Amino acid sequence: MANKREIWVADCETDPFKRGRIPKPFVWCIFDGKEHMFFDDTGAFVEFIKDKNIILYAHNGGRFDWHFLLPYLEEWSDEILLINGRIAKMQIGIAELRDSFNVLPVPLASFQKTEIDYAIFEAGEREKPSNKRAIRAYLADDCTYLYKMLMRFIEKYGVKLTLAGAAMKQWEGIANRKAPRSDEEYYDRMRQYYYGGRVECFSSGIIEKPLVCVDINSAYPWAMLQKHPINTDAFSGTGAPPFIKGDMFLSLEATSKGALPFRDESGKLTFPNDNVTREFHVTGWEYIAGMETGTIKVKRITKWFRFSERIDFSNYILKFYHERKEAKKAQTTARTEEERLIAKADDLCSKLLMNSLYGKFGANPSQYKR
Repeated sequence: MANKREIWVADCETDPFKRGRIPKPFVWCIFDGKEHMFFDDTGAFVEFIKDKNIILYAHNGGRFDWHFLLPYLEEWSDEILLINGRIAKMQIGIAELRDSFNVLPVPLASFQKTEIDYAIFEAGEREKPSNKRAIRAYLADDCTYLYKMLMRFIEKYGVKLTLAGAAMKQWEGIANRKAPRSDEEYYDRMRQYYYGGRVECFSSGIIEKPLVCVDINSAYPWAMLQKHPINTDAFSGTGAPPFIKGDMFLSLEATSKGALPFRDESGKLTFPNDNVTREFHVTGWEYIAGMETGTIKVKRITKWFRFSERIDFSNYILKFYHERKEAKKAQTTARTEEERLIAKADDLCSKLLMNSLYGKFGANPSQYKR
């Protein structure tokens, strides 16, 4: 524990975003858990942190804040770790800079955020004493709330580079087993069956009709309670299998009325609703639902996979489901603002961990670059 590094957070404020303008930071803030330190110059900020043996987080820093520091990296001497194009980790001197969005992928406002009029961030306005005080107070609040949320996560789950990594570590402890590992060939063969993130606008414009909103509570956690393949040994065959269950993978030639996922040549995810026959790669769940609803017409099944070991994630999901219920209750019974924020952080962390495990099993290692 002697080499344990302190956790600090940082944030900056920039010119307001406007078309044609490249924003530049005009004030930085660092919070070490006790004191807020402000810097009106990026160079001074860098000079201050470079000899600190710390892990310094900025929320969405990998897409924004840390990019302002790239000119200060020593040529050829500093390594940058990228995950999906986001700066996940880099060094300035001996300080390690990380993006807290990798472990808490939600807007800071989902936890707590102070409101402010961004018009006072414009040059000519931000120098006024009252505006300068307001901006610094706003910036300090952002750092404080990020620190509280981040430290609660670290207290419960440790210092992890990503949320998915933390989720996998938690699952391994609960399941008392190590996650299986595969190779590039296996990944390339199976990746075509993995999809996620359907967002589709069926119609737009002025709709002069009554509207009905439908949502499914905890759809992802519910899916995690079902059986899933867990090992890398699969039975495979061509043509129609003797039976079809949800935890199988299927390749089929079919027409679909918006039921099945499809990636076009550019890699864009679509859900075709036409009479065109395509080759779809899906799980048994999509096949069964499509047949039950009459939204797919299958010409033939070309390939199928069934795995020798299948498990559910009930112990993992139910642990965090009940923890989230307790955290929600604690928010309503909190006696102080500090207690309420801790409970809110627990609520958010439990939700994120419930929704962040299974994707790690399908993570693409080629997206991790140095």
